[in-house]
Amino acid sequence: VLTRADGSVRYSQGNSSVLVAVHGPMKVQRREEMNDRATIQVIFKPATGAQNNLHSKYEVMLQESLGHMILSTMHPCTKIQITVQIVEDDGSILACAVNGSCMALIDAGIQSSSLVSAITIVVGNEGSEMLLDPLQKEERTATASITIGTCSKTKAIVLSQTRGLLMRDQYLQAASFAQKAVGKIDQFKRKFFDGIFMRALAEAKK
Repeated sequence: VLTRADGSVRYSQGNSSVLVAVHGPMKVQRREEMNDRATIQVIFKPATGAQNNLHSKYEVMLQESLGHMILSTMHPCTKIQITVQIVEDDGSILACAVNGSCMALIDAGIQSSSLVSAITIVVGNEGSEMLLDPLQKEERTATASITIGTCSKTKAIVLSQTRGLLMRDQYLQAASFAQKAVGKIDQFKRKFFDGIFMRALAEAKK
């Protein structure tokens, strides 16, 4: 998608869309350098205006969750930079950013041990109804919302962001619901990876 990036993807989830670029592994400044692994940097850019505190929190959450898939020890003393540009934000934007970033890392050929996939779920006013990939207006009117990211290898939850009042049983129900939903997202990503591999193989045979 972006010719100057090592990997890039435009990814849509529901009505939201992000453009993600990956640069690296590349040289890192001495103050950011780690001797035993690559430094993972995430830059989260809003569609318009300046970055706010929520975007800064998203950067940290993306950095931590994507760290579960990247084999950072393969590239010590380097930096892998992931830039997420919001194209359209109409709900579920954190989940959209996680999934787009994962696919951009695959496109860049960054060595990974697993996939990380995320989904947003809202709990309706009745407390029992749950909805996947909500729009912004659905997020605003819901009793609570939760974004869950899981690792495809261990099935562990590597990202969890909640908003509103959520009872323990509701959280567990949402987590179970999310595990099933992200399984389908993982399948989509594996097909994406297979497509990249087949194109690379075809290029190698020319």
